[in-house]
Amino acid sequence: MSVADLDLRMSRRALVWQIPLLLFTLAVGVIWAARCSMWELAAVLLLMPVLLLGDMVVTLRGRVRVTREGVGNRLGVRWTWTPWHQVKAVQVRRGIIGRSAVLVGVDGHRRLLAAPHDRFLARDREFDRRIRRMLELAGDRRPELVEVSAKSGSLVRTVLSLLLVGSALVRLLPVLWPPDQPWWPGRLEAARIPRACSALDPAVAQQYLGSARKVIDHDSRDDLSDLSRCMWEGALGLLILRYDRYADVDFQNGMRESADRYESAVADAVRDGARRTAETPSLGDEAVALLGSPVRGVHEAHVVSRRANVVVAVTLRSDHPAGRPAARTLRDAEEIARTALGRIAFG
Repeated sequence: MSVADLDLRMSRRALVWQIPLLLFTLAVGVIWAARCSMWELAAVLLLMPVLLLGDMVVTLRGRVRVTREGVGNRLGVRWTWTPWHQVKAVQVRRGIIGRSAVLVGVDGHRRLLAAPHDRFLARDREFDRRIRRMLELAGDRRPELVEVSAKSGSLVRTVLSLLLVGSALVRLLPVLWPPDQPWWPGRLEAARIPRACSALDPAVAQQYLGSARKVIDHDSRDDLSDLSRCMWEGALGLLILRYDRYADVDFQNGMRESADRYESAVADAVRDGARRTAETPSLGDEAVALLGSPVRGVHEAHVVSRRANVVVAVTLRSDHPAGRPAARTLRDAEEIARTALGRIAFG
């Protein structure tokens, strides 16, 4: 190769954004493979990594040799050679993120050159000078220099990339920053619920039941919800306290599920014969008190309340209505629900 020949390489500064974006895309694809729709799965796991890997290969291997005889070009593995007499024009394509050089053959065939390449985070200050030097090496066969706008094609690729990255962010954000955490901005969510059997002191349970013996102590937890249920029996009746907490589902912060659970708990009480009272206690975001019809001298009060992503349901049964009228049973159930809500830590 003579001194006058050009040996151009693609700048590797573009790896600064290519490598992190590739790792990010792969991480999103692995984490959300089970929950992505088909087009997202194809885009995140196939299209984006293929595009990025292709760009990285060109960045690492891209090389151009320009001599008086022609242009050698390597975008990846294979070299291609184009003599100057087969080159009709050299196009400088100007896109959104930079400029690139393209050889246009006499047959209309276009070949993208690995360099010079002036692009985002890999600016080539010598781009114009190198293009001029390439044309000088062509001598009398000097091809035409044409500047074209490639913004339409560049825009399509840029918009596609932004859509794919945006979709990945939407999928990954709840993992990195779960919206059911108490520090989620603008939300008063509960990250956890207390155990129902620990929410009320034994002395408090005895106050309502005369004596208190735990019959049910049940807790369960999964990725989408928490449940804690406790039942006490005593000389004066029965007390049941239940917590339901719902986590994020499709970025809804558990609000939709907790609202559905609230409605179903109220519907269950009505189906069992309870009726809504005229007074609705001011508990949480929404609440309702229901009083069951006396059966053989026994009546039940139900209070269902919801705050944010937690539903609290209280059932208080009085086996001695003479000593505890229905109105008092209802007030006691409301007080128990208020105490239970107070044990929840909201952000």
